[in-house]
Amino acid sequence: MSDPILRAPALSAQAKRPAARPALRHEARPAAARPAVAEAPAAPSAAAAQPGPRLEQDFTALREAARRQGHDEGLARGLAEGRAAAKEEAARQACELAALLAGLRAQGDAQIAGLEGVLLQSVMAACRRLLGPAVDDGRAVQSAVRAALAAARQEEVLALRLHPDDLPAARAALASGPHAALQLQPDADLPRGGCVLAFTGGSLDARLDTQMRRLGAALAGELAEPPGTGPAP
Repeated sequence: MSDPILRAPALSAQAKRPAARPALRHEARPAAARPAVAEAPAAPSAAAAQPGPRLEQDFTALREAARRQGHDEGLARGLAEGRAAAKEEAARQACELAALLAGLRAQGDAQIAGLEGVLLQSVMAACRRLLGPAVDDGRAVQSAVRAALAAARQEEVLALRLHPDDLPAARAALASGPHAALQLQPDADLPRGGCVLAFTGGSLDARLDTQMRRLGAALAGELAEPPGTGPAP
């Protein structure tokens, strides 16, 4: 029984001693002497790697603006090219139309000139047909004699030459006038219906053919004048 009692104090004294620390194998280095170690950059998170809604909106707006600008520039260029092409086409058609009108005008002038000639011939033929009976019954020569004497009123009339068949009608026209004693000279070379009056200053051709030629020349001159260029009334 004595042995356990004696060991107990010894255990208590041993328990009261602090435990000895184990010896450090390496002494701690000062913090300043430690080499700096570069820290690796943190990997971006998945949220940071993806563009934000605002960035997407800006990109969409820029793309739409670029599309609209390209569309507007293309439209303006197309309109300018279309207007230039339209002007060229209009100028070409105007030249063709002017050439066509010039050709039609030339053809029209030629046709009108031909029609004028035909018209003049028709008028002259109609006049001859109308004067035919007057030539046969002497009325034509009477009118020619009176016209010739009226034209030579200021001249001294010497003789009157006319076709032999027109002598009776001419004497009848002069019988009641101041030229009843006028010398009448038959000339078979003259056509019926006219006469040639001789006076001191020359002669006056009052033949029917000569009068018809004068009438035709007058009509041709009237036809040749442009509208509105004739003598004022």
